[in-house]
Amino acid sequence: MIRVAIAEEQRIARWALAEALGKTADFEIVGQAGTVEETLDIVRKAKPEVLVLDTTIPDHAGFDVLAEIRRMDAGPIVVRT
Repeated sequence: MIRVAIAEEQRIARWALAEALGKTADFEIVGQAGTVEETLDIVRKAKPEVLVLDTTIPDHAGFDVLAEIRRMDAGPIVVRT
């Protein structure tokens, strides 16, 4: 099972992605976030293997998340949306 977190500003888009991915037996949705801080918190605590990332998250640039993840010892693979 692949552990996936979704970081997307729009709540409906997060929900749709989670619903679509959650219906696949190979994926487990371990967290959803709408801000950079929520995203980093989920990555630290839930330790997803894959992060689906909206790079236009409003409280910072989504690229700030990437920079922070690069500093982590075991960060997830990031898929940019």
